[in-house]
Amino acid sequence: FDWANVVERGGNTTLGGNWGDGTGVPPNIQNSSTDDQNNNGKIDRIIVQVDGVIGLNDNYTGIAINVTGYTVTDINTGGTGGDTVFHIVLAEGPDLDTDATPAWWIVSNTSLTAGANYVQSASGPAGETPDDGAQPVIAYTLAMADHDEVFICFSEPVVQSGGGIIVAGDFTYN
Repeated sequence: FDWANVVERGGNTTLGGNWGDGTGVPPNIQNSSTDDQNNNGKIDRIIVQVDGVIGLNDNYTGIAINVTGYTVTDINTGGTGGDTVFHIVLAEGPDLDTDATPAWWIVSNTSLTAGANYVQSASGPAGETPDDGAQPVIAYTLAMADHDEVFICFSEPVVQSGGGIIVAGDFTYN
């Protein structure tokens, strides 16, 4: 299959977008993006970039975050300590959802800081809206004996990179 010719119908963007509570006083949320870390078609984390140049203290003991429609199972640095990125780890749901962009917000924070300031987000259920960073995956295929057709199900709607419906010529057969 030639992934170079397939993109999400809505366009898969990179990190970039939300500016926290708008005060401009670090550390606000600069942007956030969904991710399907294990590539099974279900988002399992939100990667959050905090503004400013001072790294986070990586103390997640006193921070509570809500994510609409998901259960938060952990909040962590994602492997690189002292940078300006943290991860909101989610319990995967039963459905394919790589196109989901669930709102999230910090409910309370008494521990995660950059310098002397606590990390803050836009508040309430409107909160922050992450960019769609999770790539679509092939969820399953279906073929029947004595038929020359194959059904391919993706984890979200996909189109050709220039737009338009995917056709048989977009696939490589071996």
